[in-house]
Amino acid sequence: MLWGSESSEVPPKGVTQMNQLKTDIAKLRKVAEEVAAYIKELGRELDDCVEAINNKQPAHDDWRKIKTIEEADAIAAEARARKNSIAVAIGGRNKNRNRLQKVKLAPACRGGSTSAISDVLGCSNPD
Repeated sequence: MLWGSESSEVPPKGVTQMNQLKTDIAKLRKVAEEVAAYIKELGRELDDCVEAINNKQPAHDDWRKIKTIEEADAIAAEARARKNSIAVAIGGRNKNRNRLQKVKLAPACRGGSTSAISDVLGCSNPD
């Protein structure tokens, strides 16, 4: 008798595993299609970025138009007046964030031990 002819019959173990594999393959195909669509979208965005870079106008040489120190001072004063106070505050907070700090060595413990374990444990040496 073939499997599946009666509804009360339990499928053999190999058939159950085969059905599970087919289900898993279908799920993987769906995920692969979604990934392929996402990659296509990223490719389109990359193409747009490359096109924007290629179409970018050359840098302006407006600074060459400044002939006197008074003009330069006026432009600098205008730029300082336009700065955003919030951005200045954030920049002031972040100015030392990436600086390396000096390593401060802990003083030697009772027995002269300077091991990392004694430093972590508060320099308490068991006697």
